[in-house]
Amino acid sequence: MFKVDIKPIIIRLIFLLLITKFSVAIADNYLDVNKIAPPSISLISYLGILEDANQQLTYEDIRKGNLSTDFKTNLPPNESINLSFTSSAYWLRLSIENSSDLAIEKIIELNHPLLKNVDFYWQIDQKIHQTIHTGYTHSYEDRAYKSSIFAFPVQFPAHSQNIIYLRVATPNALFIEANLWELMAFHKKELNYYAFQAFYFGILIIVFLFSLGLALITKELNYFIYLTMIFFISLTFLANRGLAAEYIWPNFPWLIQRGSLIFGSYYLVAQLLFVRRLLR
Repeated sequence: MFKVDIKPIIIRLIFLLLITKFSVAIADNYLDVNKIAPPSISLISYLGILEDANQQLTYEDIRKGNLSTDFKTNLPPNESINLSFTSSAYWLRLSIENSSDLAIEKIIELNHPLLKNVDFYWQIDQKIHQTIHTGYTHSYEDRAYKSSIFAFPVQFPAHSQNIIYLRVATPNALFIEANLWELMAFHKKELNYYAFQAFYFGILIIVFLFSLGLALITKELNYFIYLTMIFFISLTFLANRGLAAEYIWPNFPWLIQRGSLIFGSYYLVAQLLFVRRLLR
């Protein structure tokens, strides 16, 4: 009868499990664009995030310093991160590889128009490849993709290791919704978005013109107050969705920053006055 020493086998199994677990933990933060099936995915669970409380860190500090372990990783798979109002800047790190034999085009989207500063740094195989500085304080022409939100077209070379850093800061509520899109799917999404906005504001214009006609015919103050409500709620939506910064006041950063609050306040005053008159 043969005796089998199972102790070395158990040790090897444990060692193998530890190696597998460690490898999976690393792979969880690495995204292979060659293995993405849907046209778009959320990048939140792939991000590393670092708070810069004094807004003093530079790209060189991040790249050359010992800050790689300070990035918070393994974020829960949410669709977005709501950091509310903060005076800090935040650095986002995204590690992407392309294991295919062909270059792959994608678009990285930050779906929030009220970001004052967005700095984009793209490394390929540890070498800086592209740098973009944008945000609503910069010229609209500085945007990598002309849109009301911030999007960055990228083409990942075959068999490449890519690290992308994004620095975001804003005096508005800081809301991070990061997605990775296929090129055609993103264009279709943008087209549908602008078509819906055109339909929505088209209805508002029709209601405004109809109410204007009634106000001029009846000369009732209530109709003029109602017109004021429609006017300011339209400006509030335009400011909040970034469409005003794109089409109406692209060169007025202070109005982009405070527009939704200013016009929203005027709308609320007009609404309260309208309701008060109705109740009387």
